[in-house]
Amino acid sequence: MGNWSFNKPRYHDMNKDRTLKLISACDIEIPLLESDYNYFIKDASYLGYVNDSKNRICKIFEDSDLKEKFKRKVHLSILPDYETNGFFIGYSPNAIFNAIFEVLDINEKSNIIFNDKDNIKFELNRIRNILIGQYNKYKAKIDNIGPIDNDYTYKLCEKYKTIMSFIWRAHYYTDYIASLYNKKSLTTYSSKGFITRKGCTYEVENPHISWRNLAQYIAYYSLQIYKKTGEYLYLEYPYKFYERCTKPDENGKQMEYVSSLLVEDKYLDPEFKTFNSEIEEVLKNPYRLDFLLHYKDNNRLTVLETLNPGSMKLDDEDFGTFMEYKSKTSKKHKKEKDNNTALSQLFSKIRFYSYNPEFSEHIVCRIYEQDDSDAGYVGFILDNDYIVLDKFFDEFKDGTCRPTLNAAVYALPLDLYQALDRDAGKILQYRLTEEKGKELITHKHHTKSENYTKALLEVANKDSVSTLSASEFIINNTGKTSKFQSYKVKRKKKKKSNNDNKNKD
Repeated sequence: MGNWSFNKPRYHDMNKDRTLKLISACDIEIPLLESDYNYFIKDASYLGYVNDSKNRICKIFEDSDLKEKFKRKVHLSILPDYETNGFFIGYSPNAIFNAIFEVLDINEKSNIIFNDKDNIKFELNRIRNILIGQYNKYKAKIDNIGPIDNDYTYKLCEKYKTIMSFIWRAHYYTDYIASLYNKKSLTTYSSKGFITRKGCTYEVENPHISWRNLAQYIAYYSLQIYKKTGEYLYLEYPYKFYERCTKPDENGKQMEYVSSLLVEDKYLDPEFKTFNSEIEEVLKNPYRLDFLLHYKDNNRLTVLETLNPGSMKLDDEDFGTFMEYKSKTSKKHKKEKDNNTALSQLFSKIRFYSYNPEFSEHIVCRIYEQDDSDAGYVGFILDNDYIVLDKFFDEFKDGTCRPTLNAAVYALPLDLYQALDRDAGKILQYRLTEEKGKELITHKHHTKSENYTKALLEVANKDSVSTLSASEFIINNTGKTSKFQSYKVKRKKKKKSNNDNKNKD
């Protein structure tokens, strides 16, 4: 919706902070494969420090014949840092436990969520029980061998003992492996150096890593994981990297000075042709609307969680942290009064759209309307073929978001919404200039009286006047995907419409 556009800056450079804080901390891990270290590690001293760190981990299997097999599977990862609301470079306990499972050839995966103490305790106990079960299995195999009276039985017994020794060490060091998540020296490692570009020499911070290269690497691998798993969180980094860095602007410019890399059969080129084509293909799919709703907030408090709570209960601390974080980074609306008002209005929206059954039971589907440079509107499609449009966040020129202040709320029939090109400016103009404008379009602002709630409840209980049904609109714009079905809610029996020939949802 162009009327609310902001000129969002593009990142033609990626330093340490931009690379590791491009998205907020979330429950994903992205592998950094050792075979590709030379692509983003540019300093021999730092590479030596990385290798020393790996050797200390592998030392837990020092006397095991399986140590080398395990060592080949250990690599760095990009991990969520919930303290800084970003990511860091380190060794993932999940990846290490998974390497142990691969060495043992067992079909198990570690899934530790590092900001969930109950999950950590549960997962570590589960891993210990898996290892104990494997240990007992091989012990039983030795017992079943019988007399060790030939070369074959001797070698078989020794093989089982080697595996049991590896399992015992993995079990003994389970807590140590889990504690590796808290070791962040590979990220805090700092150095200064010089680069020469176009005949000029510059002093730079942290030249031990090529942050542009690392950012493309993270984005590409995260995109591959998303395509394999369908997990939306893995789409967040590549989407934002594309929007900020690799998508050519109106003058055809994009981020520069990125090296090429051959990844299996794919060539990551300095012009981002491979990466851009893959992310653009993914973003053609209509179900990205719900992802974008999650992405645009880009903070621990997400719009998606705000509008569809359930598994996560929000409290004062969540919102207090959000507002404190934004007030430090945003250049606008610094007055305490504005911040308090914006927060109050956000609470009001949450109470109404998420928890007021008189309205929420009429919601058929939720979509997200936005353009390339605005946090956008959320559209609530109702069972009487109306759509309600409300705004939850503003995005500033520095790329940050905060709860929007005094936003306008619109409600209108779906066919009119479609006819007006789903454009807020045209909707407002129609309401002001056309004879039926005020009759068909409800327009309110968020105020202390919260009178918008009464107006929207009246809209939710109106008869349908739209020639375009909710089901037709949804199929045409979001598709009948499983994601849509998951947002479908129990609805009241609809009032009979005057338009009897219309296809009803």
